[in-house]
Amino acid sequence: MLLLILMVVVCSPPSLSGQTADENAKRCNGSDPDLRIEGCTALIQSPQESAEKLAGLFESRGEAYLHRGDTDRAIQDFDQAILHDPKLSLAFNSRGVAYHSKRDYDHAIQDYSEAVRLDPKSAGAFQNRGNTYTVKGDYEHAIQDYVECLRLNPRMIDSYAMLGNAFLVKGEIDHAIQEFDQALQMSPTYFKALNSRGMAYFRKGETDRAIQDYDQALRLNPSYAEAFLNRGMAYSVKGDYGRATQDYDQTLRLNPNYTEAYISRCRSRAMVGQLPEALADCNQVLTFPIPSARALDIRVMRGVVYLKMKNPDAAIADYNAGLAVHPKWALALYGRGLAEWMKGDQVAFEADTTEAKSIQGDIADKFVKWGVPAPTP
Repeated sequence: MLLLILMVVVCSPPSLSGQTADENAKRCNGSDPDLRIEGCTALIQSPQESAEKLAGLFESRGEAYLHRGDTDRAIQDFDQAILHDPKLSLAFNSRGVAYHSKRDYDHAIQDYSEAVRLDPKSAGAFQNRGNTYTVKGDYEHAIQDYVECLRLNPRMIDSYAMLGNAFLVKGEIDHAIQEFDQALQMSPTYFKALNSRGMAYFRKGETDRAIQDYDQALRLNPSYAEAFLNRGMAYSVKGDYGRATQDYDQTLRLNPNYTEAYISRCRSRAMVGQLPEALADCNQVLTFPIPSARALDIRVMRGVVYLKMKNPDAAIADYNAGLAVHPKWALALYGRGLAEWMKGDQVAFEADTTEAKSIQGDIADKFVKWGVPAPTP
């Protein structure tokens, strides 16, 4: 019997995974998520691990699950890590990332807040919380977090870019450009910062300067659909609808479901008289699962295409849809008035266009700019 027991001890594997403790520790701290899970699991199941050590192992395995996209399993492990060590700031930060990926932003912010309470020098937790505040549209708090992140670690390049984006949304364009400049000074190939700075210059009315940034972003990343879209919008403002349409074409080759590209291309095609193509773009957008308010915007824009196609009945149907929700929508009122004029209804034309002008004085100029036939006596 003694011999049998000794044979079992000698022949048994070092762990459940067939690895030594040192080998499992190396796997648990490695970059391959599958090996990391195997190594951490073997160590977690080892009876001699302390509570503090177990917390670190659960946290590491949770990150591996998160990397694999198994968010629920990751959260379970982060829960265990926190249960074993309630002061483990990293576990709160990682669980916050997991909640953010599930779009559970309130829980994410709670975890990031606990992480920075436990470790006030955690620049990463401040950046992560800033990112979640940004998604929630709370730009004031986001800015505070990015500023604190950069105070703790001035090398966090993404925080400069995200801080710039927050300033841009708030309309503080010069502050935004300063932050994008800082990011690009540290990383000249940061194509997303170039695209964002281009947006800032575009908002300032410096269209050519914006195009330069979009050009550079696309040289660095020729597959960056957003930069093609933004450059197309810049060309549209310059009245170069041909080049704008080319950029929208490229955007849609890269991302066939990019709603804004269809909308923008509809406008550009309508401006150059490619009316069937413009109509097809507007119709395509309306097949997408977009918010009802956005669908109304597109229908009212499609009304302009129908006017240029001299299809007043279709235009009136679109404008009526918009006015049913927003009775004082100047664009829809004036467009419907023009459609009524095409049908020979002078009374309705005068009533709608007069009311539209009282709401928005320059509304007639917009339709002239879009090339809609002006009413004649």
